[in-house]
Amino acid sequence: MATVSGYSSTVALSLDIQGESIPLAQVAPNRFIVQDACERRDPCEAMLNIVVDGEVDTTAIRLPDGIPGPGVWVAYEATSS
Repeated sequence: MATVSGYSSTVALSLDIQGESIPLAQVAPNRFIVQDACERRDPCEAMLNIVVDGEVDTTAIRLPDGIPGPGVWVAYEATSS
């Protein structure tokens, strides 16, 4: 039986890349969507930040194809860092 509490988690998604924090609209395994307008980015390393109710999960990632812009799925690979 499912319990309904009326509680919703607070979630924040962002990408730290070259000293800039970029808000994300969605994150899925190995891909994300940039929320707002951003410059095109070449392939690089970045940090993926997922914050749920104040609990931070940060993952070092590599963007093999860079970022083409907002509103499209962007592929990433987790790194060992």
